[in-house]
Amino acid sequence: EKKFDQAFKDILESIKISEKTGRKFSIITDNIHAASILLDLNRPGEALNYCSKALHLAQNSGEYPEQESDALRLLAKIEERNGNWKNAYFYLKSYKETTDSLKNADVQKSIEELETKYQTTEKEQKIAILNKDNQIKSLTLTRTKSLIFLLIILIIISAGIVYLFIRKRQLKNIALQTELKQKLLRSQMNP
Repeated sequence: EKKFDQAFKDILESIKISEKTGRKFSIITDNIHAASILLDLNRPGEALNYCSKALHLAQNSGEYPEQESDALRLLAKIEERNGNWKNAYFYLKSYKETTDSLKNADVQKSIEELETKYQTTEKEQKIAILNKDNQIKSLTLTRTKSLIFLLIILIIISAGIVYLFIRKRQLKNIALQTELKQKLLRSQMNP
């Protein structure tokens, strides 16, 4: 809404609250916003103080590289507005280096994520192949067990048939011997 005076009052209140709660991120971003508003109000000297504070906090914490990059970019604008070309160049160069390192970190993170996905997919495929191999081995084992069981049953049935055949023959032989004995006895009785 271009109400920079009110925005600056609000951001100062926000800075006080952030400092009371001790939230570094909020303190850093609030100081960057204050510097940006002051630059819009054409007060680059004050903007320099707030932005320098934000940069100092971001660099010391080491946890907020994006906010550090924002502070460097804003400092380059402030110094350009002040006519300090050497400092403006220094901050712009630092901003580019920070931005490049952030992009490189993002690219490295993306590469690592892709590599992890690739390795995961490869391992899943190996697991699928091993599962199929296990299924094949299981089916082969089941088939082998079935064949062995069937073979044992056939052997038992064959043995039973052979036993019955032999038994029948023995009974025939016994019957024949009994008949011959009876004939012998009859012939002895009837000379």
